[in-house]
Amino acid sequence: ADRSRIDLGRLRTMRGITRLELEQVQAVAGDVFQRRDWLVYDSSGLTSAQIATRIRRHRKANHTRMVVVDYVQLVREPGMKDMKDSVGRSINTLAQVARDEGVAMVVLSQLSRDVEKRPDKIPMLSDLRETGELEQVAESVVFVVQPSRYQDPNDTHPKAIEAREKWAGKGVAIVAKHKNSATGQALLAWDAPTATYRDLARRRDW
Repeated sequence: ADRSRIDLGRLRTMRGITRLELEQVQAVAGDVFQRRDWLVYDSSGLTSAQIATRIRRHRKANHTRMVVVDYVQLVREPGMKDMKDSVGRSINTLAQVARDEGVAMVVLSQLSRDVEKRPDKIPMLSDLRETGELEQVAESVVFVVQPSRYQDPNDTHPKAIEAREKWAGKGVAIVAKHKNSATGQALLAWDAPTATYRDLARRRDW
């Protein structure tokens, strides 16, 4: 959807897709398929040790510079019954292999439900679900938020209307932790049809 600029919902159902759009999708898919500088393991229930083994196996041949784990609560650790301990082991193993192999490790995580209970819905480090270890080990922690998601479209109060206009088509990246630099926020462009965040400075008209 991102590369072809075709609505993600329409791509999922393939309803109303024209021949021209289908050709666009095929061209994009062909381009992605031809890439040889990335690997995707679409396997659930991997352990952190198995992930580490795959990184070591492919790093030199693939010139691996970054690894993305989506998401840490799905990593399984044998013998660990408690989710907190399981996540802790996963995080430490992933951090160690990142140091040993010299790769950047991007680890996605769920948040606790506490963020939904707050009026502003702004996540904090304490919202990292079962991942106190992640907060300690991570070099940086970034939350991505869509303020418009929590706004009432039927609220006619001037401030509510102003807020909707302010955040329409935008998101925000909150750098809640950064060991080697400052924390803060950065605006993002949110393209709802393709479910894609982009640099606001290079935002396009869709």
